[in-house]
Amino acid sequence: LNVEGEAGPGQPPGISLGEGWRAKRWVTFNKITAFAEEATQRKDVNVMSLSADGSRIGLLTQQGAFALDAQGGSLVQLSTRDTHGHLDFSADGKVVAWAGREGLWLANSDGSGKRKLPGGFAEGEQGVTGLRLTARGDRVFILSPARGVYALNTDGSNIKRLLSYEDLAK
Repeated sequence: LNVEGEAGPGQPPGISLGEGWRAKRWVTFNKITAFAEEATQRKDVNVMSLSADGSRIGLLTQQGAFALDAQGGSLVQLSTRDTHGHLDFSADGKVVAWAGREGLWLANSDGSGKRKLPGGFAEGEQGVTGLRLTARGDRVFILSPARGVYALNTDGSNIKRLLSYEDLAK
């Protein structure tokens, strides 16, 4: 691959594959984040999630939960705690839910409206091992190995166990 020279038919300008080679399709990648390199400042990404409409990216790192525009742009820090749990977006990317060591959280993906949801759900063996938001972002479904499958409204109301692990054993 040579990034100088004449572009052939169907090739982006300034990039050449070399004599005798022709590209059928080009894929362009853009770096949209730049985390610090120092060990004390590192943000090793443990979980990454993309909203269904492709507009937002969510990251869970050692320094917390983050959301950013998928085209690049500002990185919004949603939490400041070490987070290894789970993260999901509403279909339009406007609402994000995540589970970490300190419980189940919900916010607008711009960082506003952050709130902890009730129910004592946290990441880990006794807490949340999976979560999904509905497309509208109005309900959260939670998988907890110790407790079963739960659903609750994103305003924290109507917590309901849908299935216990005892029900599966029958």
